[in-house]
Amino acid sequence: MNRQRPTKAGSDWQILKQGLSVKKYPLCYCTHRAIDGMLDLLAAQPVKPENVDAIKVSTSRRNVAVLRNSGPQTGLEAKFSMQFAMASSVVAGRVGLGELTDAFVRREDVQDLMRKVVVEPDDREDPARPGAAPYDLVTIDTREGGRLESARITLERGSPELPLSTEQLWAKFSDCFALGNPKLPARAVFDALMTLERQPNVAALCGLSKAA
Repeated sequence: MNRQRPTKAGSDWQILKQGLSVKKYPLCYCTHRAIDGMLDLLAAQPVKPENVDAIKVSTSRRNVAVLRNSGPQTGLEAKFSMQFAMASSVVAGRVGLGELTDAFVRREDVQDLMRKVVVEPDDREDPARPGAAPYDLVTIDTREGGRLESARITLERGSPELPLSTEQLWAKFSDCFALGNPKLPARAVFDALMTLERQPNVAALCGLSKAA
């Protein structure tokens, strides 16, 4: 048998050079730019749900087709709903796993706000990103007659060009971890994974279970 020696790996990790996309929100990726726009808008100009008259979202026609659930009734359906993404952003101030429950989706204030969301398809295409519009845009019309407009969002948070900060990664990790295996020390596991390239071997990670 002809056996070849394994190729020696280099010292550089390509994942650190090329970057990594991390889904900041547990919804379809087609919602992420609009969620960023809405949350940024609300951070700058808070609006209470009862003061919202209408919400408009401009996104690509591809995204409109993918996000087919305009009036979801379950957490699973809400994953593919721009209407839910916008309503959750306003009602809860976030879009996380805690909001993807049937009970939250069916709340009267969430259902009421979803009916006020209009998604407008943009047929222009970003040549660098097939299927995506040049930008996503969110507009809120208030009951007082005002109009608030988000920035034109071209990059979603969590993309290689706009990576999440350590604090944002920890928020995402801890949110997921709480539903997965809360018996393990979440922070210790997170810190070990964040320094994976400096771990001596896999035993260092396996040993974390003994600290629980």
